[in-house]
Amino acid sequence: VEPVMDAVPSVAVDPVTVVDPDCVPANRALFDQYYDASEWERALPLAQALAQKAMRDGDPSTRSEFYRKRGVVIWRTGDPRAAAESIIIALEIRPNNVLALEALGELAKDHPQAYDFPATYRELEKIYRKREDGLGLLARVLVAQAVMVEREGDLDEAERLYADAAGRSTGDFSVVSARVDLYVSMRRWKQGVETMMAFLNGSPPPQHDVRIKALLRVAEITADGEMEAHKAIRVLAEIIRLDESVVEAHYLLAQEYYSLGRFHEARAAIERVIELAAAPGLGVSPEQLARYY
Repeated sequence: VEPVMDAVPSVAVDPVTVVDPDCVPANRALFDQYYDASEWERALPLAQALAQKAMRDGDPSTRSEFYRKRGVVIWRTGDPRAAAESIIIALEIRPNNVLALEALGELAKDHPQAYDFPATYRELEKIYRKREDGLGLLARVLVAQAVMVEREGDLDEAERLYADAAGRSTGDFSVVSARVDLYVSMRRWKQGVETMMAFLNGSPPPQHDVRIKALLRVAEITADGEMEAHKAIRVLAEIIRLDESVVEAHYLLAQEYYSLGRFHEARAAIERVIELAAAPGLGVSPEQLARYY
């Protein structure tokens, strides 16, 4: 029998959902696919349709993660209040969902008036203070509270909260980074660098990728805040020694050489940036590559 597939029209649809539009696993998989691709508008109808069934189906971890993702989708499509409600449901289902706690913190920072975040964080603080595994979670709550009081202008209270959070979660880069951001906003460059260096020299030492992020932050503060080009070059050289493929380190190095009038070294550094950025698989956008050129 000769194949007759040529007679079938080509239609870009999901075959499982066509056979059974109410198939929860298929819709959940499609939702995850849209979410991973940041196709928020396409993910939104599925997020809303799955909401009721997701409350009943699956283990707490799966249900909590769905409501977190649903909240992010709603946030990205323009409804921060409903997004906060969805993320809070995720935390009610599974209070130790770190990604949900992080998403709530970002949402509260970007849209502080969209929800009663102070009351929410007071309740979360009570919960995490009672949990045996709540130390790191409590640190993130304290950071979120620090962001709110910093916005109101109470820098002393913000610094106290950041320090409290850092003491409870010494190896958490997001916590120490938030504290350093406060010092940078206050133009206390030296204190920001010292705080990040103490994190880098802590025990146990941070993992490789976190070490790179921390050193890049030190280089940025040293270069743009302290205006110490030679010092920044030493930090950037250390990053490149640890991982030669870090494009941003070469890019910043070129800028610092340029600021010192060391143009041959600046050119070598920026040409290395272009070489790395153009390598297959790195995923550098045309806009970024144009910026480097």
